[in-house]
Amino acid sequence: MTRQGLLQKKIQYYLNSLSPSARDLLVRGVEDGIKKGKTDEQLEMILSAARKLAREDDTDQPREEDLKRAFYLPIEPFIAKQPLFSRQQGRISRIALDAVWVWLKRDVSPGVVEKILEEGVTDPSLSEEEKALICAKKLRDIVLPQIATHLDQIHTVPVAEQRLAAQLGNNIILEELRDMMTGFIFGPVLSRKLKTVPAVMETFEDMKSAGFPATVLELLKAHSRQTAFIFSAILNRTRNAGELVILVASLAGTDDCTKIANSPFATGIDIAFSEFEWFACHLQKLGLDKSNIEEFENIANSYHLIDRKFERHLIIPPTSVWGKKRTEQRNRISQAIAQDLDGFPMSLRKALKLPGGRELERLDEIALEETSRGARILVLAEKIRDCLSLNEPIARARREVDQSFEVMINALNDRLRRATGEEHMLCQELAKHVLGFAETLISYEYSASLRRQFEVAGNSQGGFAAGF
Repeated sequence: MTRQGLLQKKIQYYLNSLSPSARDLLVRGVEDGIKKGKTDEQLEMILSAARKLAREDDTDQPREEDLKRAFYLPIEPFIAKQPLFSRQQGRISRIALDAVWVWLKRDVSPGVVEKILEEGVTDPSLSEEEKALICAKKLRDIVLPQIATHLDQIHTVPVAEQRLAAQLGNNIILEELRDMMTGFIFGPVLSRKLKTVPAVMETFEDMKSAGFPATVLELLKAHSRQTAFIFSAILNRTRNAGELVILVASLAGTDDCTKIANSPFATGIDIAFSEFEWFACHLQKLGLDKSNIEEFENIANSYHLIDRKFERHLIIPPTSVWGKKRTEQRNRISQAIAQDLDGFPMSLRKALKLPGGRELERLDEIALEETSRGARILVLAEKIRDCLSLNEPIARARREVDQSFEVMINALNDRLRRATGEEHMLCQELAKHVLGFAETLISYEYSASLRRQFEVAGNSQGGFAAGF
């Protein structure tokens, strides 16, 4: 049996040992983790197997998570794909969806969700998804009028508004609740009008090919009070916020942000900046926990791509609101990268310290790991330096690294010629790390040249171990 097959068998055995309620709890936990970005192949396997068993338990009736997903389906065009770091009208966070769901179950109409799930849908010809949609409409018909009435009643009563904000979690979620109520009405209207438009238009060229700019102008004219929602839905259909920026500049007929700021298209730039902010804030968070260099690089490269679109297609005065936002995000990114750059030359020197004397036992694995990350950060910073405020720190780090690297390589070559026994093996191990750093920091060709140098030096003492 393959490793994956064995794992599936173990998962199935474990899930069969749980009660239906325990499995349902497990599914919710895994789904919440995946929403927060904690996903891997094993979690997906657990979720798939658990959902299958849950469907068998429930005789194909929808679970609460299915009902919740279907309930929010009309506002799906406005749900942000990434967590929001600040409030932006027209964009609804998944955190708010969860908070509102808890609130409507607890305070708006206690017991109604459980009752609808218990009653289910009796038509056996319907799929589980179709049953969920029927149950969700039934739930919306019950709770949305109640929510709308409550929001109208408290609109001019600050104390009541604060009480509701506390029940939901905070004032931002209260504002997002109001957006949800608008979205429940406008979402189906917008979806119908965009029915003939491709669901995904990755680039502005795709938008032009589909005649989308003209469609957007018609929408903005017909629904001028829902501008934020229109641009929010457009963002969800594009590759990134940079493509939305190009669309806005095209619609406005100008790249001058001073003019765009006083036009109906200004909200499009606000929406783009809210996405731009996520990349900067998330990168700052990744820089602090240092847990995933691959994700750090991917997010930084995506940020750089969007920033270049801003740079090429908009003239943003530095003292304007958008100019200050851009500077703020640039500083966030720069701080996230600077903390690695500052310590990199020192970690490199520690990592490449030659073994000897009492330190013969092993290499400094921590320093090697820090150096591996630092090398990739330095190369990344040099690649995206035009969207950072780090010209001098980058140049200083590169200068120190090049100087240290040259000195330490010469010393390692010398030691490889003279070392014997265990010391020679440690030098070989260190040389392997040096080759990796050389390829990252300089080039594959330079690393290959070093390999030949090390082979010549090592052969004077009996050659390198297999695999070098």
